[in-house]
Amino acid sequence: MIWWGAIVWGAIEFFRGRTARTETLDLEGNAHALLEIAARLESIDRAKAVETYREIRTRFPGTRASREAQRNIKTLMSSSSAS
Repeated sequence: MIWWGAIVWGAIEFFRGRTARTETLDLEGNAHALLEIAARLESIDRAKAVETYREIRTRFPGTRASREAQRNIKTLMSSSSAS
């Protein structure tokens, strides 16, 4: 009986971990897609690009995408100030 409990508990933990990993991959994929959109907007409409980068920062705090978005905002703001 105790063994079955351990087996069931292990299966539950396995699926929890798998679900968490899948959610993380989805989150990263969404952030990456928004980064690509913002990058394309840079040459078309800088204000929209900055707005999209800010959205990434808000929706995905503490992620690599958020840090990249922050760097791109600084770059766009400094280059528009220099113009």
